[in-house]
Amino acid sequence: MKDDDEDEENTFGVTRYPCMPSLVALQQMRNRLHLAFLGRKLMKWTMTATGREMRRIAGEIDAIYKGFDADLRNAYILLARSRYFYPTLNQMVLENIPNKASAAVLVLPSSKAMSGVKLMSYAIIETNTQNYVHLGLEKGGQTILETKKAWLELLKRLISMLQLRTSFLTVELTNRAATK
Repeated sequence: MKDDDEDEENTFGVTRYPCMPSLVALQQMRNRLHLAFLGRKLMKWTMTATGREMRRIAGEIDAIYKGFDADLRNAYILLARSRYFYPTLNQMVLENIPNKASAAVLVLPSSKAMSGVKLMSYAIIETNTQNYVHLGLEKGGQTILETKKAWLELLKRLISMLQLRTSFLTVELTNRAATK
């Protein structure tokens, strides 16, 4: 018995490593484990949401690309027909470039949050520009008007394609980060 007391006195200044964790250490471990569980759950939700968003965007991309080649071909044919009636059509198209306010179509970028990802969204605004004086029947005005409408629709479609492709790429990168 006496030897035990001496051993305790001799080891009084020695650093001891406790075998049993304290209550505070147990609470910290529990909190860390719970936060890790919540982080894993959040990543799972992000993965599910981005997967759903990727499927939605892929469907929209598929729908917007259907028939695009035929529409583009028809627009080029209409452009060739319009150039037959009005050979300096390129000057008419390019004259609005320096003056931004008089452009027929404006594209305004904005951002929106989808599935925890910031996606760019483009709004297409048509301004009411003055019609040209040569849009009469004898000068191919109907053909030029049809060409203008066809290219306006193609421009809207191209902007939508750009928006969907960049959105898909952004969501795909987020999905890859969530599934690591």
